[in-house]
Amino acid sequence: MRPVDRSQRSLVVAAATGALLATGGCTFLYPPFDPEASVPIPTIIASYSTGDATMTMASDLVITFPDVADGATVDSEYGSSVRWFGPDGWSLSVIGAGAAESSYFPVYLIIDRISDGQHLTIFDPDRCIVDIDQVDASGLLGSATCRGLAWTDALDNPLLFGSPKPIGDPFDAEIAFGARP
Repeated sequence: MRPVDRSQRSLVVAAATGALLATGGCTFLYPPFDPEASVPIPTIIASYSTGDATMTMASDLVITFPDVADGATVDSEYGSSVRWFGPDGWSLSVIGAGAAESSYFPVYLIIDRISDGQHLTIFDPDRCIVDIDQVDASGLLGSATCRGLAWTDALDNPLLFGSPKPIGDPFDAEIAFGARP
């Protein structure tokens, strides 16, 4: 009988591991679904249709977002999903404000701008400190201080691996926002 070398042994172990994962599926990663378990079902706390937001950049450029997009809500589990938009392709979103304590979603901002046929975006939760003053049925009110923001191309953004390439110089911004039913 011929001895098995190290590379053949590694190949056998890899094939066996692959077969286990293929036949077991996600049960190795996630517990089995329990239909009797209590699963929180999000309920809408508020819908917002009016409001505005402003963003003052370090260059003293002030961008206004005078309109709230349709479908702006706060729910009991995941919190806010509110977007303001303004002229010239600008929009600002506040996601996660008012989320349940059990939620793993932080409050974060997304800033978008469509300019010269390019969709620029800023989505970096570590760059902004978001303060929520109110989030309930009567309104969403808050502000954010952001440092070192950098635009990236929204369509050329690696989701899982790597970092998006910044476009232009980093900048700071102060943001204020409010939405009402």
